[in-house]
Amino acid sequence: MPPVTQTFDPKTLMRIAIVMAFIQFTNALEYMLFNPVFAFMAADFAVPVSYSGYVSGMYTLGAVLSGVIAFYWIGRCNQKRFLFANMALLGVLTLLTVYTSSFRFLLTLRFCAGLVGGTTMGVGVGILINLALLICAEKC
Repeated sequence: MPPVTQTFDPKTLMRIAIVMAFIQFTNALEYMLFNPVFAFMAADFAVPVSYSGYVSGMYTLGAVLSGVIAFYWIGRCNQKRFLFANMALLGVLTLLTVYTSSFRFLLTLRFCAGLVGGTTMGVGVGILINLALLICAEKC
């Protein structure tokens, strides 16, 4: 019996790249949202405005840690379901930051949002790379 091979249309790769660009834009917008907004939130947390770096740094730390880890275990989960769940979870974590009054809890929420955002980008970029390699292998 001959092996079953999948054929991919380059348009499929383009659609996936567009979805990834949307996810990356959403992730970046969510990350950058707190720098200007924190100036108005700092007084409520009783911290100086200069602490906005801690808020951004916690997100970055979570994203870096989880992004590297997620890139290596991408094949062990349903990537499409994972991306949808992570985008929803990222929205929930961002919404929860509106209701917090503790600076430590805000830092925890931002770290968790970074974990979710980093895995989202790691899995998404991994999917894109894998499909690009399959398309290139078919053409050669």
